Amino acid sequence: MKWTGDAIVIGSGFGGGMAAHALVNAGHRVLMLERGGWVARGTGNESDHGVGLVSRAYAMDAPYRVTSGGRRYRSGSWSCVGGQSVFYGGALYRFREQDFEHHEEILGESGAEWPIGYEDLEPFYTKAEALLAVSGNSGDDPTEPPRSAPYPHRSSPLTHSARAIAGAATRLGLTPSRIPLAYSCADGGSRRPCARCGSHERCNCASEEKYDIATGLIPELVRRGMTLRPNMLCVRLLRTGSRITAVECVNRLTGERESFSAPRIILGSNNDTLRNTLNLLASASGIAYVRFAVTHPAHFRVMFRPELVSPERHISAAGGDDRVVRRA
Repeated sequence: MKWTGDAIVIGSGFGGGMAAHALVNAGHRVLMLERGGWVARGTGNESDHGVGLVSRAYAMDAPYRVTSGGRRYRSGSWSCVGGQSVFYGGALYRFREQDFEHHEEILGESGAEWPIGYEDLEPFYTKAEALLAVSGNSGDDPTEPPRSAPYPHRSSPLTHSARAIAGAATRLGLTPSRIPLAYSCADGGSRRPCARCGSHERCNCASEEKYDIATGLIPELVRRGMTLRPNMLCVRLLRTGSRITAVECVNRLTGERESFSAPRIILGSNNDTLRNTLNLLASASGIAYVRFAVTHPAHFRVMFRPELVSPERHISAAGGDDRVVRRA
């Protein structure tokens, strides 16, 4: 395929999708290269075989060695249009102001510090929340950082079980707050409201009621002129002088090699695909070095009760935020 344009974006997840959106908005001709293909949507996605870690989109052909808490294991990554956004739970928290502060216990003598602060990113958080139609309630989270605008949508009403948990937390002196979610809601426009099937946090949404990059962003960018090439494995970056000017790829379906060039080349990567990014950089420079990979861990608690919390909605034990399994 012969392609001429202004920018190449490698990766179609959150990073690549947002970068492509900004470029297309600026009038650039964009080529997006994605290692995986489209994930099929349908009722089968809600079964156990549709769970992210066992789906076909989860690739182990280039595994990572992970050391965490004394454990060592091999991990794969999601290779599909939309990347890991297809299988995420829909929760979209912002980093807090203190996440950008200098912490001696973490940095030691490295001297590394964030070159930006929360206030620099705040306008972009607001834009991203608008693109992904995030719903939330501003002001009910005591740890929430300053905002220049409210969430695009209000949170949907709590289910019976969630109200019970929130009430119990309040009686214990805690301050429960709503998780900002990228699910379609009653005032969400053309998309029908989320049916709360309970599979969003583990599967790709069969009915596209969860806003991921594959359904919420890429189709519109393609309609506006972006070229998407799925199943393209980027194996090498080519440089002219000190600038990277071309990408060499292998078509995973045909095995053919293709090269694409553009004045701007952007690598969209998260921590799961960081090693592939480093290998690509090394292919161009011979040296690749990274100092820090940043994540924002969150802790969740799962509660089981012996009785049905919402007997009127007891459909199955398939999941969901208002269904529990009756003890035998």
